[in-house]
Amino acid sequence: MGDGGILRRTEVEVAVAALLGGTGVFVLGERGSGRSHFIRAVVARLDEASRRRLLRADGLQQLDEGRAAQFAQAVVQGGRVPLVAALAREPLPRPLARLIDERSAITVHLGPVAAGELLGWTEELIGGPLDPESVAGVVPWRGGADLALFHESVATARRTGALAMAGGVWRLSDGHRAAPQLRDLALSRFHAVQPLSAAREELLELVALAPELAVRSLEEASARLGIRTDVLAEFERLEQTGMIEVLGSAGDLRIRIRDGVVELVLARSMSALRRQRLSGMAVDVLETIPQSLLTPRETIILARYSLMLGRTPDAVLVARAAVASFREPDSGLTRQLAEAAVALAGGFDAEVVLAAAESQLGHSDLALARLEQLVTEAEGDVQRSQSVATLIALVQERVASPAWALDDSRSAAAAGLVDPSAFAHVNATRGLILQALGDTAGAAQLLEPAIGGLEGAALLQAHLAVSHVAMLSGRFARAHEALDAGRAILEQSGQDASGVELSRAVVLSYEGRIPESLALAEAFRASATTFGQWIPQALCTWGIGGLLLSMGCAEEAAVELRAAIALMEKVGTDRTARLVRTDLARALAMGGDAEAARAALDPAVAPSSLDFLDARRRQALAWIAAAENRTADAAADFIRAADTYRANGHELPELTCLSEAARVGSARRVVDRVETISRIAEGDFVAMTVRHVRALAAWEATSGDEELAQEFLAVGSEAARLVVHIEAAEAYATASSILSAVGDAREMAAADRLAAEQLALCGLERSPLRGAHVSAASRLSVRESEIAALAAAGHANREIAAELVLSIRTVETHLLRVYKKLGIRGRSELATALEHPVVDRAPR
Repeated sequence: MGDGGILRRTEVEVAVAALLGGTGVFVLGERGSGRSHFIRAVVARLDEASRRRLLRADGLQQLDEGRAAQFAQAVVQGGRVPLVAALAREPLPRPLARLIDERSAITVHLGPVAAGELLGWTEELIGGPLDPESVAGVVPWRGGADLALFHESVATARRTGALAMAGGVWRLSDGHRAAPQLRDLALSRFHAVQPLSAAREELLELVALAPELAVRSLEEASARLGIRTDVLAEFERLEQTGMIEVLGSAGDLRIRIRDGVVELVLARSMSALRRQRLSGMAVDVLETIPQSLLTPRETIILARYSLMLGRTPDAVLVARAAVASFREPDSGLTRQLAEAAVALAGGFDAEVVLAAAESQLGHSDLALARLEQLVTEAEGDVQRSQSVATLIALVQERVASPAWALDDSRSAAAAGLVDPSAFAHVNATRGLILQALGDTAGAAQLLEPAIGGLEGAALLQAHLAVSHVAMLSGRFARAHEALDAGRAILEQSGQDASGVELSRAVVLSYEGRIPESLALAEAFRASATTFGQWIPQALCTWGIGGLLLSMGCAEEAAVELRAAIALMEKVGTDRTARLVRTDLARALAMGGDAEAARAALDPAVAPSSLDFLDARRRQALAWIAAAENRTADAAADFIRAADTYRANGHELPELTCLSEAARVGSARRVVDRVETISRIAEGDFVAMTVRHVRALAAWEATSGDEELAQEFLAVGSEAARLVVHIEAAEAYATASSILSAVGDAREMAAADRLAAEQLALCGLERSPLRGAHVSAASRLSVRESEIAALAAAGHANREIAAELVLSIRTVETHLLRVYKKLGIRGRSELATALEHPVVDRAPR
């Protein structure tokens, strides 16, 4: 078996150009990265004269200063051009490093090779195409840099007969386990950098088997396995060596082996009993986590290994895992999970995912037949009908496309990996499938990198998906940019762009530009109503209700949301109506009617394959708990909802729930997570929310002072400017509490009045997240109330004195006390101040 074709073509071209120009090249890579293979490929492309000038070397990092200086002198004075292989993580001797500093040489870093290149190389090595369902067992989907290990794994599989020709393709035998010596070779990469104990080896194999598990899950699994070591410290040391990488943010760190080749070989070379023990432990740990809090990767791990171990996982979980697996080019795994979901009575959703997987594996006839059967089942459900129609169109496009016409049996993933020109099309197709299946975040991950190779309807859908995900992560500039591109596509083809602008209204609302968003939504609803477009009318009505809810206008929001639900149920968009019900429940709870809120939420509690629905339902339950004065339960549910959003990469909804947890009394628990989100999210609304949480955390930690009170007043002012009236009222109320504690009665009363004004603007007497509220009049004595009422009615001090048989001086003294208690400057503000309720000052 030969070395196969060229890998890292771009890097080869860079090195060749440098050498032809008389500049040396230092090839830097990890052990096994193919430095020698790379240098041979470079030399083969040089002319004879350039080859004669080369000064080739390996292992120069082991030279002492003297010998390194001799080598450098040969380059500088002898007119030689260095072509050197060196380890990436070891420093070069100073004379050699000086060659790079003085631009006598450049460095070429050999990073990971993409999966497509590895697959192409594999098929050159074995002399034929790899079976679509064998690709994932041979080629790591995220690529890798250890070419020596990869080459040896392919050669060993072929030599032992595990990889054999059958039916014109090379197939990997079912249940194939890589040779034990491959495990030793993979682990030797770690031993070369840092000696591994038996415990470390087992930890690494667990990570290889279940990549991207949370650190907390790995710690629990290790404890159950009896690994007596500080797991976090072990991973810290491995991270420092560069052998593993840590993903995620503080509080949600996840571990995986850096090199995809090493990860795949370790996972496939462990003994059967060891694999069963480790995978069983991963399942046991993940089963303790609520399904809605599992990341897409964890969902796949739990479903896959549960099935492998003969357990019976939940059908909804397996269907979710099948959808999530579309994010990776392993259509065989997707089909396995989808078939299991169907067998577990996963219903319509499982059948749709199975059809999509069959299409990606090249079985277009099976996929179309399955989808045609689902057309009837989807009747009466607009969303399901749209999903089926979209998938049918995608499968038919595959059948008709010249890219697939020669070999429809080839998987989409494999074809795209082998042919770079088809890569964008393949990823786009998977992305569009994910979008049809409701996984917009996964769709955007695939569609955004492929945008440059798309056109027409596919390009439009890609821009819309990217905009949606950018919005949910708080990247509003990117969201608007994608919407602008989508609008241009529609306008160029003479199509209506109103749908894009409706999406823009949603972005504006998340950005904190509520008046603009509300105006757009109302204009589009008026147009949709005029033309009898019920679905757009329902969506606009939902949007308007949601905007009113974010302002705190609970009663008005409930009216709009009920209307939206009625329209959606009328036209068959019942699943979207369930989402709207979560908003209605929040509105009713915000207005203080917990019982009605619970009744509104009941139809939305059925198990769902949509994690977004689970998070929204949990958020609504938190508002209900707050309305019932169960603040601890409310905080727990808000944080649980935030965790679900975080697991699915929805940072902005996560921020909203964390903010609500802070407002109900758990600011110190969430402030670090809020700070993390603030580093990526944009906009005035985000800035105001973060500032409010910081202030609340400071108030929880201290008794507060004048400076902190002023900070809450500033937050209230900013929230009022953004027309988020309920949050403005809460901030003003907290300022009042602090001012009361420091003894500033006039400023306290002024803050009370500002809170009352904001509550009045949204028709509320209290905020469930802030606590009880009392009227301004209840702050006055009986005599003060009598005098204030007469003064507000326009009576002069002399008339009041005569009416109440008091001296004029006594009336004046009482009025001064009233002004101070109400935080006003004089008689002209008295009537307004007496009309509004004022927040009670008792701290939570």
